[in-house]
Amino acid sequence: MKDLRTEDIDAVCDLVNDLCGICWDESKSYLIESRLSNLVKQVDCENYREFARKVRAEIVPGLKDQVVDAVTTNETLWFRDESPFEALRHKVIPELIDDKEK
Repeated sequence: MKDLRTEDIDAVCDLVNDLCGICWDESKSYLIESRLSNLVKQVDCENYREFARKVRAEIVPGLKDQVVDAVTTNETLWFRDESPFEALRHKVIPELIDDKEK
């Protein structure tokens, strides 16, 4: 795929924001290419603007879900790791309470 143009980046950033509330900007162009280029080729689009139009028009069944899956980080370790919750319980919340009492 050719270099991303500003219009391509804007189209994908708007799409990603609308689909899943993730705010990307031009600094995330590397993510656009690394996470979406295979889908763009798979649905035979010449550029990312055309791809965004196809996703929005739901021309390809399930494509919206594929985009969301591609752009989101599917990591659940934070919820399985007890240390953030322990830090909240024993440090953050007590400090907030102490600060509020001052």
